[in-house]
Amino acid sequence: MEKELSLLGHNIIEGDQELMEFLDLLNERYYAVFRIDLETEAATPMRYNHFLGNEPDNIGAEYVDNLNDLKEYLSYGMRPDEVLKLEEVLIVDNLRLELWDGGQFIRTYKWYDMSGERYFDMKVAGIGEAPYDQAVIGIVDVTDSKSIEVENRKNSRIVEALSDDYSAVFYIDAKTETVRLYRADEDVLQRFGDVLNKNIKYSDMVQIYITNNALIKEEDDAYRYVECNTLIDDVKNKGIITFNYTRLFKGERRQYRLKAVKVEEDGEFKGIVLGFRDVEEEYRKDIETQELLRAALEEAKHASSSKSNFLFNMSHDIRTPMNAILGFVALAQNETDNPDKLLDYLDKIEKSGQHLLGLINDVLDMARIESGRIDLHEAPFDLEEQFNETVDMFGIDMDKKGLKFKSNLNITDKIVDADSLRTKQIMLNLLGNALKYTKEGGTVTFKIKQKTSNKNGFAIYQISVKDTGIGMSKDFQKHLFDLFERENRSAVTGVQGTGLGLAITKRLVELMNGEITCNSSLGKGTEFKCTIRLKVVDADYVEEEEEKIDLSLLEGKKVLLVEDNDLNREIARTILEEVGMVVEEATDGTVAVDMLGKKERSDYDVVLMDIQMPYMDGYKATRIIRNAEVRTKGHVPIIAMTANAFEEDKAKAFEAGMDAHIAKPVDTKELYRELVRLS
Repeated sequence: MEKELSLLGHNIIEGDQELMEFLDLLNERYYAVFRIDLETEAATPMRYNHFLGNEPDNIGAEYVDNLNDLKEYLSYGMRPDEVLKLEEVLIVDNLRLELWDGGQFIRTYKWYDMSGERYFDMKVAGIGEAPYDQAVIGIVDVTDSKSIEVENRKNSRIVEALSDDYSAVFYIDAKTETVRLYRADEDVLQRFGDVLNKNIKYSDMVQIYITNNALIKEEDDAYRYVECNTLIDDVKNKGIITFNYTRLFKGERRQYRLKAVKVEEDGEFKGIVLGFRDVEEEYRKDIETQELLRAALEEAKHASSSKSNFLFNMSHDIRTPMNAILGFVALAQNETDNPDKLLDYLDKIEKSGQHLLGLINDVLDMARIESGRIDLHEAPFDLEEQFNETVDMFGIDMDKKGLKFKSNLNITDKIVDADSLRTKQIMLNLLGNALKYTKEGGTVTFKIKQKTSNKNGFAIYQISVKDTGIGMSKDFQKHLFDLFERENRSAVTGVQGTGLGLAITKRLVELMNGEITCNSSLGKGTEFKCTIRLKVVDADYVEEEEEKIDLSLLEGKKVLLVEDNDLNREIARTILEEVGMVVEEATDGTVAVDMLGKKERSDYDVVLMDIQMPYMDGYKATRIIRNAEVRTKGHVPIIAMTANAFEEDKAKAFEAGMDAHIAKPVDTKELYRELVRLS
């Protein structure tokens, strides 16, 4: 027998397949059901009681003819924010978009009527296949299930708030202020079970607890919650409160934490859930963390102060040699007819320039070490020879200052495979400090002693520098190897330095698998000892004699000087012309490429290439030149002559196709050597 549905004046037979598809969704009592034509936006209310045997309460639905009517009908009793959400969904394009994936969706909305707050689900299903031209919308009352869900969420929030391992949990009735035990561990039950299982007042329970266990004083935060009214007011306003207090447990003071959580029913404040737990371990860790943070803060303040001092000192230390350079230049200009004085001024200018360069190198070295960009470049060298060179170098300065300089070398293996520049830097830094901080008449002792290493093929060398100088305070020794550190004492005032030398020395020693120590007393002197582990080279190693440079080989050679700085170009031209070289100039990379590309001017024997230049840098210019040489089958030697002096800068130069690298300030001897080798 065919079943008949009433569609407000239209009879529809059960065999209508499209309508039967949406009827499968109507398995609960709906408040109202509507069929929507997504082409015309027409909305038709439907009665289906003959089919399912229930009569929906859809008074007023018969007046709905289109989507706008449906919005107005459904929004009655909604708050504005809910209406906006509803209207956004009941737009044809949005309905089609939501139905496209899955053919149905559900939205939940909140209404308010005489009975209070009510929740309804709006269930939407497409008829047929996507993209849908027809849809059905059913409205079902879900107030009861939603209320249970809301209550469950409220309970879950309480459970979540007390999710820690609480030894005891209580419930306080807000009206009666009575306490009920919710749960407790075995220890709590044994000691307080007879009290807690009774219907006891909060004030009585607190009094018993404070008398027997808790150590709560009037100045403690917890003391305000001895009064139940205060606890109730705070929890009611804040929702959750926590505080710590001290209690006695088996004669030991321990930290406990109490958490109080508000409990509501239908929006009405009913009571408080209290949780108690032992947090002694957390408390101790917090104290330790606070101490660490305090120490870190002090260290950060100290570092900040050190950097400020460093900038101040650097400003002073850079200006000092700069003032000497500019001052002696001015004096030299007035002594052109007095060769002796002129040479003296030039000598002092050179020394001031070398000192300034040393300051800059210290800062750059430290920056590279701190960023992990410094590597040791190991090669065989004679440690004994380096020791003797260092002694000779400082012997003159020690003698000038009136110091007694003692030295002693006690090593078996003198040829080592190590970074000779960095090992010498360690010696220079330590001896430089001893020279600076030892007054006239004092003594400086420099020793290197070999010790046995437990690693085959290696030896341990102990470098020690001892002086009878001004010494250091105990407080300063704590930060001796920190960056930018200089002791602020009258005895130190006026002594030049960046506060980087010892920091650099320590890090270089550590790179060589060693360590450095210091023993110092104010007014008595200082001794530094550092050990470094170096690879030993066979005794038959013989260092090649220094290569002699035949400068006559450069005479008449044609060189292209690529340099954008006028002064640097003038200096380089003079150096080159002094040995008879023919110099042509280019002010940037584009000009150099153009000059080398012209056949009549491409007979250069060598190119000196700056790196940082406008328009085209030296790297790019070199790559273009090398690419062009692929066609011409030629090769002009290119030497980088640049202030980019780090090892990675050298690597980039070679990668671009350059044949050599000379760092600025230019070492004339090194420049001539490379020119002879390549031109």
